[in-house]
Amino acid sequence: MSAFLQKLNFARVMMLVALLFSAVLAYTGWNQYETLSELKQDLETRMPETAKGLEAAGRRHTQLAKNYDKEALKGEQNLMSYALKCATDDRVEIGEIDPQPSVDKNTGTKGIEDQKLDIKPKDPKRGYTRLRIANFLYRLEEQSRRVKVTDVEFTLAGPKTAKHEVPEDSWTFSCQITSRQRRD
Repeated sequence: MSAFLQKLNFARVMMLVALLFSAVLAYTGWNQYETLSELKQDLETRMPETAKGLEAAGRRHTQLAKNYDKEALKGEQNLMSYALKCATDDRVEIGEIDPQPSVDKNTGTKGIEDQKLDIKPKDPKRGYTRLRIANFLYRLEEQSRRVKVTDVEFTLAGPKTAKHEVPEDSWTFSCQITSRQRRD
């Protein structure tokens, strides 16, 4: 062994170091090749299903995000303030309303309750055209998918007329809206 070390020069040391590093490089390369082979196999078997599932989830998310943006009654917002906002909206202009809230927990489904709101004008003698009332009822349902008009009652607001006379287009109304919401 001492004879081997005596004949060692710089060139022979470099060859031994290169041989040692090439063995380490071969081992590392083999491990990387096996990892790459496993990843290629996973790509061919699992990736088409995963890509389809991810694409479907992306489409669903986009649809839900668009619906949420269109929804005027967001989350657990107060149903009363939503109705007041709709009453003062353009082309509605019902003005002041008198909302009376109630809750129906007997919906048949556990954890679900119906929030109800009885709506009447503050001034019961003030008359509205059928167009304004219809716009108000339409606006209540149009701006929120969760709100439905469940009961409507119209009465003539103007003076009493004889049976053969056509009354003015002046009506008063009362309606009930319902919003079904999840409660824990």
